[in-house]
Amino acid sequence: SDSWDHTGGPLHPEYLSRNEFPSALEPIASDLMGKPREIAPNWVQEVLGRRGLPIGQSTAEQVCAYFELLQKWNTRMNLTARMAPVEVLENLFAESFLGARQLRREDSPCLDIGSGAGFPGMAMKIYRPDLDMILLEPRAKRAAFLARLQSAAGDRAPEPRRPVRPPTAERNPAGPRSWC
Repeated sequence: SDSWDHTGGPLHPEYLSRNEFPSALEPIASDLMGKPREIAPNWVQEVLGRRGLPIGQSTAEQVCAYFELLQKWNTRMNLTARMAPVEVLENLFAESFLGARQLRREDSPCLDIGSGAGFPGMAMKIYRPDLDMILLEPRAKRAAFLARLQSAAGDRAPEPRRPVRPPTAERNPAGPRSWC
């Protein structure tokens, strides 16, 4: 089958309308990242469901944990632009999930070069655990974030890697192309 049903249930489960959610969740959608906020799995399911991306409870919980770590690290370093949590879900997670939908199992392993905050590679792996993903990040601080994220996600997460720096012309008299 070309469709990926990771919910374990029907392809398009029923979702609660925005009116059925507690009003306490509404402020989440307007706060900018940087000020730590907790998001709820049912809210994640509702936001992504509106985008045609139904996800199960377990996937929603992983997204929440990822978002929490992203918020925490984003206060110390610029992993992503400042956005409201709903924008993070709609722009970063949803786009990554949509990309993962386009891949077949045979298309992996996939290489995410310059993974930064883990988009799209880590998010794709959350949505499609059957894909083999390789995250490649040359910047040490971002690679440290990815390693922490991978550690928190356990065996479902791709292992982040830092590329080996090619020899420079000063260290390699044959010139920079000799390492290709």
